Amino acid sequence: MCRRSRAAQFLAAGSLDWTLLQLQGSTMRRTGLAALLLVISFVGCAPKEDGQGGNHVRSERERDSILGASRLPGARVVRGALGVSDSAAARNARLDSVANQQ
Repeated sequence: MCRRSRAAQFLAAGSLDWTLLQLQGSTMRRTGLAALLLVISFVGCAPKEDGQGGNHVRSERERDSILGASRLPGARVVRGALGVSDSAAARNARLDSVANQQ
C-alpha cells in the first residue's frame, strides 16, 4: 500500500485535517518567533543616535585605567605603563615650571 503525506491526504479527501493545520500552526509560530527575535536583535544592535543617553566616549587614559584595574592577563603591564606615563608627565611639568621661572 502506498503511503501518502498528510498534505496529499488532505487534498485527496477534500476534508479538513486538523492535525495538518496544527502542525502548520506550530511551524508558523516558530517562524514568527524567529522573525521577532531577529528584529529585536537588529534593533538592539543598531547604533545609537547622538541625542540618546549613555553615549559617553571614554578617553584612552580612562580605557587603559579600566583595563589596568582588571584581572585580565597583561593588566599589570598596562598599570606599569600608566605609572611610567604619569611620572613622565610629572617630570615634564617640573621642567616646564623651572623654564617658566627663568
